[in-house]
Amino acid sequence: YAGSEGSAPSINWDQNFITISGGVTDMASDAFEDSERNYLTVKLGAEVGEAGNLYFQVQGTAGDESSTFDYRGENFRDQLDESIITFSLGYTHYFPITDKASFFINASAGIAYNSLDYEVNGTRIESLEGNSFYADAGIGFEHFLTKRLILSASAKVMHVGDYKDGNAFTGLDGVDYAGYNIQYSSAFWGAELGLTYVF
Repeated sequence: YAGSEGSAPSINWDQNFITISGGVTDMASDAFEDSERNYLTVKLGAEVGEAGNLYFQVQGTAGDESSTFDYRGENFRDQLDESIITFSLGYTHYFPITDKASFFINASAGIAYNSLDYEVNGTRIESLEGNSFYADAGIGFEHFLTKRLILSASAKVMHVGDYKDGNAFTGLDGVDYAGYNIQYSSAFWGAELGLTYVF
């Protein structure tokens, strides 16, 4: 694991790691107003050089939002369920400050799978899905608890690209639509705690 002594200046497939972390983000989209939600991240990677790691990252977040409204004299309750799963490749570079602690910076890029379900009074009106570009960059601190367990805390900025759902659906007004475009805020922040196991 990068940050430990004796790292070779190449990909070391004998020094692998898995990191599981949880965080909170201020993600928002034009369809989903509730901007604070939790997310889970899993990284699987290997040591690269004396101060870096290369990793594959899977990250997921989900949220729901409901409200009531009047339409043509009737009261309705609507429900939005949105989920995003990202798959990306990334690199982390370490700046050791002691034998057991390091600052680090990282970045990854890949794709996001987006899903949005909209229900009114329990009846599904829309079910939208699509793929878009994903990227993140962060900074953090880690500390070796044991030779194989590492605790980390980090902050990062993330970007999820807009996506177009091409499936036809019928809206509450009875009009048929060819698809819907979901737009996200251009950048949003995340803060997370993680635990890494080196094997």
